[in-house]
Amino acid sequence: MQESIKSQFERADELLAELEAEYQRSLTNKEVTKRAENISQEVLLKLNNILDQVMHAYYDKKVAPILSDKEKNEAKVYFPIVGTEHGLLSTLGKGKMVDLSQSDSNVFSFLQSSQPYFNKSNKWLELLHKYAVERHIRLTPQKKTQQRTLTMSSAGAHVSIGEGAMITLGNGAKISIGGKEIMGGQTLSADSKVVYCDPDLDIKKEIWVSFNFEGTDINALGLCKECVQKTKELVDRFAKLF
Repeated sequence: MQESIKSQFERADELLAELEAEYQRSLTNKEVTKRAENISQEVLLKLNNILDQVMHAYYDKKVAPILSDKEKNEAKVYFPIVGTEHGLLSTLGKGKMVDLSQSDSNVFSFLQSSQPYFNKSNKWLELLHKYAVERHIRLTPQKKTQQRTLTMSSAGAHVSIGEGAMITLGNGAKISIGGKEIMGGQTLSADSKVVYCDPDLDIKKEIWVSFNFEGTDINALGLCKECVQKTKELVDRFAKLF
């Protein structure tokens, strides 16, 4: 793999770390910052550029040496991410690789099998390209979904109360959980503080927040992590072919 591509992946890892930190700040403040939105797109754009770079590295080594100067000037080389076989052939044609299935069947088969239309497990690649190239994107604003849960446990037993639910205990009432007691005179909910209880009852509140791309249920941070890892794997397999 070229040093320039390795360097680009190092930068992608740095951006992903920045993104995770910025998301954590967004979770704490219960809002998505503009910086989180911008880094989300920057991660995906960086990966999209890496794919184009490795495709160009193949072109430079295997295709350009047999082209005329005129053909080289006309060539527009991109890593194909398309929805149909026709789209694949069209993209390769623009890069002066229209006969790739005959001239280098291994690389053609690799590119073909990497396409989302050819293998549904490559849906991530379609999403990477979509959010990388839509530069004024529907990343802003991202939607935020939030769910709080109060969990009380002892000796293997537990009670969980989700957001919107509550338990009101009158004076003199009590709940026993694994031999530990929660006394009456209080209301239990995901937002409440448990005041009257045995001191060694384990109580925790969990806040789960997911930032999605606008209008979808796609977790933005999850997609960025998946794309970084799978782009590394894809580029590594491609580089071994030339």
